Amino acid sequence: MLESQTILNAVSECFEIWIPTNLSPEEFELELHRVTVLRTALNDLMANKMSLSDYLEFADFLNIDIDNYLNEVEENLESTPLVILK
Repeated sequence: MLESQTILNAVSECFEIWIPTNLSPEEFELELHRVTVLRTALNDLMANKMSLSDYLEFADFLNIDIDNYLNEVEENLESTPLVILK
């Protein structure tokens, strides 16, 4: 039987943002900061401390291309095997 935390972790991984390796040191630091801040917001979303719309507004505030980001999340969710128990 899957635990709810296992499911949340799998879904949470679908929202991750990867940092390219071909950035200058300054660009890498900026991206690392943005991803770290967004990860904190994602943790709040997964803990029901933040709504999805607030999370997406926050991502937009961090200059993350929301349309591209949501397409990536959708692709990740579609390719992540989850078992739904009823």
